Amino acid sequence: PSPLLAPPPAPPMLPAGWAGLCCVGAALAQCVREGLAAEPVRQVLAAARRIVWHFQQDARAAAALNPKAEAASKAGARLVLDEPGRWASALEMCESLLELKWVVSSVLEEQEAGPSLADHQWRLLQELVPR
Repeated sequence: PSPLLAPPPAPPMLPAGWAGLCCVGAALAQCVREGLAAEPVRQVLAAARRIVWHFQQDARAAAALNPKAEAASKAGARLVLDEPGRWASALEMCESLLELKWVVSSVLEEQEAGPSLADHQWRLLQELVPR
């Protein structure tokens, strides 16, 4: 037979009673994907994206954010928008939003515009971030 048509190698033989395990990284990624697919999580991440997007697109909101961040000793902090397909970036977005929670909330409340998060959504964001 041609080497191009050779069957894949047989999996290694395991001792009786043992089961094969998948790669830990692949298992972790699958668990995270399933967790991020839960409806409450999807909703809070979508709302968080809208807030970050609002500050990236609205010059007035962004201009109001910077002095408030400096006053709160968060001058180096910035809002991060997640990237589709990179679950670690969703974590970065949650962390950045939580770090600037009071500053962001204050600007949104003062301007009476833009998206916001309810208290239970802020709590869910907090639960998503490892301590």
